[in-house]
Amino acid sequence: MSVLIGDVVRRELGIGRFLPTEDEIERYIEEVQAYNRVKHLQYMPTAEEIKLVIQNSPHMHRWRGQ
Repeated sequence: MSVLIGDVVRRELGIGRFLPTEDEIERYIEEVQAYNRVKHLQYMPTAEEIKLVIQNSPHMHRWRGQ
């Protein structure tokens, strides 16, 4: 629900959608794969599936320190 609300607020304020760079996409892929090595996911998406999700996400989560 918070993602939906965040997207509505983003649109109402006229803030553009998230347009990830190739480096950011690769970082997400690396993070998901690393997380799976530590805590096995019920479903491990392929790199192409992760890329599809990130490219179509209207906003992103910022890691601490960024």
